[in-house]
Amino acid sequence: ADLRGGNSGAAACTVSMSGYDLDTLRSLETRLEAQCGVPKEYELETNLALLKLYQFHPDQSDTAAIARVLVKALMALPDPDYLMCTYLIPEHVQEDPRIANIATVASLLETCSFRKVWKALEP
Repeated sequence: ADLRGGNSGAAACTVSMSGYDLDTLRSLETRLEAQCGVPKEYELETNLALLKLYQFHPDQSDTAAIARVLVKALMALPDPDYLMCTYLIPEHVQEDPRIANIATVASLLETCSFRKVWKALEP
C-alpha cells in the first residue's frame, strides 16, 4: 500500500518558490507533525525538503523531528525512503543516540531480524 500523501509535491514547490528561509522550515515541521498524528499519512517529499533545510540551517536542526522523519521512512520499507533520508543527515546527528537507535532498528528490519528488532525497541 502506498502511504504517500497527495500533497507531497507541494513541499518541493514550496521550497523552490520561497527559498530556504526559516518560515518554510517551520511550515515543513508543522506538516511533519500532522503526518505523525495520522498513521497512514506520509509525505516523503515534505520530509526530504525538511532535511534539506536543516542542512542550510544547522542551528535550527531538531533531532526529534529528524527521528520522526526516519521512523516514517522506515514505515515505507521496502521502499528506499529511509536510505534517501539518511543521506541528508550529517554524521554528527547520526551519532545522536536516538538516531543511532533508529539506524540499528533499520538495519535489523532490512535483514529480517525481527526478534532482535523487538529487543532493540525495549526501553
